[in-house]
Amino acid sequence: MKFILFIFLIISTGLRAQVPNIDKIDDAVVLIKIYDYKGQYVGHGSGFSISKEGVIVTNYHVVEGSYSMKVVFDKNGYKSTYNVDKIISGSEVKDLAKISIKRKSSSETFPYLRFATSLPKKGSECWAVGTPAKEEYMNTVSHGLVSNLNISAHPYKIQTNAEITHGSSGGALLNNKGEVIGVTSSGDGSKDGARASINFAVWVNELNNLPTINKTRLIDPNSIPCQLSFYTNHSNTAGVFLYVDGIYIGKFSKYFINNSTPTCGEAGTITRNLYSGKHKYVVYYSNSGKYFSGEVNLYAGSCKIFKVNGPVSYNYNPYSYFGYNRRTFDDKNKFEWTIYSGYSYSPYQTETSALTFPILIEKSFNLNSYAIRTNFQFSRRSSENTDSYDNVVTNSNKYFGLLMDLKWIWNRDYRCNYWIAPSLGIHRYKEYNNYYNTSYDWSTNTYNSVMEEYDEKVTSLSLSLRFGLDMYMTNRFYLTSDFGLGLNRYLSGYADFNLILGYRFNLPQIPF
Repeated sequence: MKFILFIFLIISTGLRAQVPNIDKIDDAVVLIKIYDYKGQYVGHGSGFSISKEGVIVTNYHVVEGSYSMKVVFDKNGYKSTYNVDKIISGSEVKDLAKISIKRKSSSETFPYLRFATSLPKKGSECWAVGTPAKEEYMNTVSHGLVSNLNISAHPYKIQTNAEITHGSSGGALLNNKGEVIGVTSSGDGSKDGARASINFAVWVNELNNLPTINKTRLIDPNSIPCQLSFYTNHSNTAGVFLYVDGIYIGKFSKYFINNSTPTCGEAGTITRNLYSGKHKYVVYYSNSGKYFSGEVNLYAGSCKIFKVNGPVSYNYNPYSYFGYNRRTFDDKNKFEWTIYSGYSYSPYQTETSALTFPILIEKSFNLNSYAIRTNFQFSRRSSENTDSYDNVVTNSNKYFGLLMDLKWIWNRDYRCNYWIAPSLGIHRYKEYNNYYNTSYDWSTNTYNSVMEEYDEKVTSLSLSLRFGLDMYMTNRFYLTSDFGLGLNRYLSGYADFNLILGYRFNLPQIPF
């Protein structure tokens, strides 16, 4: 009897020696928590550490749909959580991935598991460790046998009857030495499969030569929608236009009373569906010509809403672009269209001297360092008088001028600037003179009137050098004067002077 008992003890001791050290294994097996782009928890998977630096092995399908992940270690009931730094490598075909975690210090180390050097034998014992179903079941151990090998040629899988359920994906399948033989990946979901406990793990050697990924996430943030919304509490919504990335997105049709704040996308807001990244927006008040702009960085799935105030809140500066000072704004590709008008006195010659009504269109480049100015001038004048011989003289003249100026601007401050410009012009003069020559006929004792006409039409080119001064009296009203010295085919050498009091406004040009 003692002999039999002794033999039983030897056998039982031997059997117990074949069970792996589960306590040490638990320290290296981890819970992987999965979050979506909104930062909301959506589920979990399993994994295990394979290096002291904290490299984690799991299934590809665990990391595939995650926007961010956290890794939880459990050592003797004490849990510590780490953010996932990046996905090092992975393969969808093999359903394997390696991830790294952000250590709390460069000297921090982690427990890890070792790989088996050979395939397990069919019928040998194995242990699956993972977190099935719920987080409370972290590092659950299930015992079974290696049921079959090489179920599919690629990747090489191990079939086992050890229980593997949802949440256990990415866990470790170990032999009796505590060595990793496979990464638990799936089970047969059929009724027959459930009864037979048919589950699979990818052979650990398939971790060799995984394709490099080195990404924070597999999901492209630019593919995840986000929103940018605008609203206003200002009742005067007429003429308020919004642009995002240079594209017109709409104007307000509603304002929110009592300083209420709507939610993103609410009716009455102007909302643009975008992708994550940096976006520029511009609010343009067409009635006053005022702008304000900004830049917003949208994250995947986020929504930002901005309040648009009334136009009186923003000061217009003719030498600023959307709130940026020209001396500090570094984008050299911005440009400005301007149209303005006023009155000009252009004494080209005594006969045609007159007040003209100019219309000027100007396009500024390089932050108002230079500009091209097109100047249209036209006038019409007529008069009627009697000469010393009592002849009635009717005189009328028409003038039209088209001048192209290339301005180089020196800006002293934002209220006054100097400029110099070569100017090329074409001028058209038309003069009509009607004379009623009245004479007395002594034979009939009557007056006879004979009309005589004199017409002159001249077209002339001019080339001049102009010197100018622009003075902004208010944000809109300006006084500009220029003096020109030039050559004219009709007048030869000449000098002229223009004085323009005008009103300036910007065209709704959005320079993106």
